[in-house]
Amino acid sequence: AVASLLVNHGLCAWLFRRELAAARLSTADAALPQAIPSQPPAARIRNASTLLVLAATVVAYLAGADLAFTAVAAFTGLLIVHRADPRVFWGRIDWSVLLFFGGLFVVVEAFVRSGAAGALLDRFPVFVGAGGGGALDWARTSLVFLIGSNIVSNVPFILVVRDEVTRMPNPTLAWELLAVASTFAGNLTLLGSVANIIVAERAHHLGGLPFFKHLRIGLPLALITTALGTAWLLFVHGVAS
Repeated sequence: AVASLLVNHGLCAWLFRRELAAARLSTADAALPQAIPSQPPAARIRNASTLLVLAATVVAYLAGADLAFTAVAAFTGLLIVHRADPRVFWGRIDWSVLLFFGGLFVVVEAFVRSGAAGALLDRFPVFVGAGGGGALDWARTSLVFLIGSNIVSNVPFILVVRDEVTRMPNPTLAWELLAVASTFAGNLTLLGSVANIIVAERAHHLGGLPFFKHLRIGLPLALITTALGTAWLLFVHGVAS
C-alpha cells in the first residue's frame, strides 16, 4: 500500500507537471499570505480527540468488532467531541449514491442467483493452470480480477467470483489476490469504484472528472500497482514461475 501510494503521487506529479509548474509560478507571483493564527486550545483538543476516535475505530476493526456498530459508535463519538448538530450531517448524505450502490448489489446478486454468472465462469474460468498454478497463472487471474471489477464495480464483483475463488488451488492466495486486485481496480476507471463516482459528482462544480481524463491516470496506475501487489503476494506465498 505504501509503495503504491508513492507510485500514485509520482505518476500524478509527472502527468500534471505542467499544471503544477504553472500553479507554482502563480503562487510565487502572488502576495505572501498572512500568517495563520495558532489554534485555540479547545480546537487542538478536538483535533486530537478526532484522531483518537479514528485510531480506536481502526483498532476495533482489526480486533474483529462488528463493522456497522463500530462505525456508528465512532460517528456518535465525533458528534459529541465536536458538539455538532446531527441534522447538518444527515443533510450531507448523498442518498442517490446510496440508492445506486444498493441497487448495484441487488442487480449483481440477482445475476448470480440466476445461474448466468456460474455458466459464464464455467465457460471462461477465472483461474487457468495445472496443479497449484505458476506465477504466470496467478498473474493472469489477477488481471481477470482487475478487469472484472471494472465491469460491475469492485465490491459487487466479489459476489460474482466468491464461489470460484474457494475452488482455486490455493484459496488463501486467491482471496488475497482478489482483495489487492479489486481494490487497485477501483483506480482504473470511474466505474471501478463507487468512491470515484462520489468524487466525480462532488467535483461537478469544478468542471467534473471526465471519464477519459480519469483513465489517463487510472489505467497506468491500476496496472502498475496491481503488478506490484501481485508480485509481492506471489513472493510471500513462495509461488515459483
